Amino acid sequence: MKAFFGKQDKEFEHNSKEASSYMLYSLASNYAQNEKWDHAIRLYNNALVLQRDTLGKNHPVVARTLNDIGVALTAIGESYGAMTALEEALWIRQQTLGNGHEDVAETTNNLWVLLHNTHVGLGEEETRKIVKPTLQ
Repeated sequence: MKAFFGKQDKEFEHNSKEASSYMLYSLASNYAQNEKWDHAIRLYNNALVLQRDTLGKNHPVVARTLNDIGVALTAIGESYGAMTALEEALWIRQQTLGNGHEDVAETTNNLWVLLHNTHVGLGEEETRKIVKPTLQ
């Protein structure tokens, strides 16, 4: 009997972590839509830890969160962190969804925007105007 309950406890914990990750992601998205980037980044990172633990590190949901972290970091001018998150998101999306998928195009666009803004040297307000429409 103990082995049966032990398995149920682990399954419940897994499901609870996964549900928490979706809740954290949703809250982070709301903060991002209101341009409260620091709060959004913190919650996206918390969601990411749970997603990697429950879904695996190469899951499309993990890639979505990494993409959104990259967008948020771009908005506050953290180019290196944004590039790292977007590159990982792109790699996961290419591996799991294929190069022709719209999510791959979204992340590719976000990388282009980051590189363009870095090259041109736009200010923070101008960067937000370019990146914000790609937020979901």
